[in-house]
Amino acid sequence: MLGEDFCFGNRWLSEFGMSMFDPEDSQEWVSREIEKSDITSIRAIPNHYSTRYNDTLTLHFLILKNEDMCESKTDYKLSKFEINGLRAWLESPTQPTELQVVEPNNNEPDVRYFGVFTNVQPYILSQECYGLYLTFTCNAPYGFSELKTSTFNVNSQNNFVEKNVYIHTSEVLQGVYPIIKIYADEEFGNSDSVYIENASDSGNSMFLHLPSDVAELIIDCKKKIVTNEDGEIVPISSIIDNSTVDDGYGLLSLLNQDIYWLKLIQGKNNLVITPSQSNSIKKVEITYRDIIKSGGF
Repeated sequence: MLGEDFCFGNRWLSEFGMSMFDPEDSQEWVSREIEKSDITSIRAIPNHYSTRYNDTLTLHFLILKNEDMCESKTDYKLSKFEINGLRAWLESPTQPTELQVVEPNNNEPDVRYFGVFTNVQPYILSQECYGLYLTFTCNAPYGFSELKTSTFNVNSQNNFVEKNVYIHTSEVLQGVYPIIKIYADEEFGNSDSVYIENASDSGNSMFLHLPSDVAELIIDCKKKIVTNEDGEIVPISSIIDNSTVDDGYGLLSLLNQDIYWLKLIQGKNNLVITPSQSNSIKKVEITYRDIIKSGGF
C-alpha cells in the first residue's frame, strides 16, 4: 500500500523518520463465495441462500527512511535500535487497532482500517536492513470512514427535533447500525423517555425509558448493548417498552420480543427525536462510520 503517512496506535510513521514506498505486492481485495445447496440428480440448479466474504482484507507496506534524512547510502540503514523501536510500536497491539492511511491525493477520503500487523520482515540489501515489509490483517473485508457524528440539541421546550443524515456506505443493502449517546442536563428523571425514529427506514422507531440517576446512556445498535457513563451494562428490560410482555412467560417473552435497533440506510435518513413531555435530556448524538471499499492501494 502506498500513501503519504499512516497512524497506528496513536503514533505516526513519520515520527520515526520513515516513509511509505511501493511494496511490490499486488493488492487484492477480498472475494466472495456463494452459499448454496448441492447439485443433485433432480436439482441441476442449486438453491442460492446468500453470499459471504472468504476472508478479511490484508494490506501490504514497505517502509524506508525519509530521503531528506539521509545524505549517503549508509544513512538509509536501520540500526538495531531503530528496528526494535519500530517493531515494538507495530507488534505490541494484540487486538484490532485503528490504522489511518493518508492518501497522496488530498481530495480522497482517509480510509480507516482496524486490525493488527501480523507480519514484519526486513528489507535486506547486501546483508543490511534498509526497511521493513509489513502485512496488516484487518478485522473486516473492507475499510471505513472516519467517525461521523450528528448532534440533536434537545430541551424542555422541544416537542421533537428533526434532521436529515446522509449515509454513503458501500454495503448498500446492509445498512449502518450507529452508536447513540443520550446526555442529561445532570441526571435523567424518574419518568424520562424518548422516541428515536428513522422515517426513511419504514418509519421504524426506538422507544426508550431513560434510567433515573444516570447522566449518560450509550446504545450500541450493532452489538445491541446499552451502557451508562461508567461503562456499566444497563439491562435492556429496564429501558424498553415491556408492557406487551406476557407475564406468563416472563423473561422468555422479553427475549423473543422484536426490538428495533436504529438502522441508517443508504442515502437520506430522516431522523426524528421526540422526548417525553417532561424531560431532562440535553442532547442526543448519533455516531457511525461509512463502509469504504475503494482503499488498499
